[in-house]
Amino acid sequence: MRRLLSVLLYAMAIFASFAATQASAANKNVACHGEDLQKAIENATEGDILYLEPHCDYVIEKSAQNYLWDRKTFDKRALKTITTKLTIEGNGATIKPMGRNRVSQTICDALSYSGGCLKSIEVGQAVGDDMGIFLVLEGNLTLKNLTLSNGRSLRGGAIYQNGGNVSLESVTITDSEAYGETYYDALSRTNAIGGLGGAILQTGGNLSLSDSKKLN
Repeated sequence: MRRLLSVLLYAMAIFASFAATQASAANKNVACHGEDLQKAIENATEGDILYLEPHCDYVIEKSAQNYLWDRKTFDKRALKTITTKLTIEGNGATIKPMGRNRVSQTICDALSYSGGCLKSIEVGQAVGDDMGIFLVLEGNLTLKNLTLSNGRSLRGGAIYQNGGNVSLESVTITDSEAYGETYYDALSRTNAIGGLGGAILQTGGNLSLSDSKKLN
């Protein structure tokens, strides 16, 4: 009798834990703005489903997280690391880091005695950051009906998976790349790091693709 009671109590505890997990999960609509998507992923709980606005461009202006790979160089990610079970229903939307761009302006390089400009030159400066999009270290990430664009990183321009499970359903990856980088060591020697995984880099976990593709 005691054994039967113990089994029943154990089963009830398992059911209560499952029910609590299900209750905490939620369906959430994400407004058409990159910062709203960043916040939604940062605040997501186990089992959440995020619904993006149909055909919206979620432009990410600033990285959400930075990593130091091999103790040599930083890698920036547009979105927080995935560590739980999360589904993103894209509804045809695009997630697109703004990336690093050159902004130019014309200035006067030589003035006349009267104050007029004798010679104009064009100068420019780089603004924004190159960044990858998703980093999955554990947990389960499912992406559906979504485009990932303009991801640039040392490892996995659009997605770097080092654990957990990633499922891509009707996902398109475009204009994403892994770039190399040069750095100097303590002896001022020049070293080069090659980029790995232009669209997706998988070094751990399980990856499944269905009706998904990479376009240049």
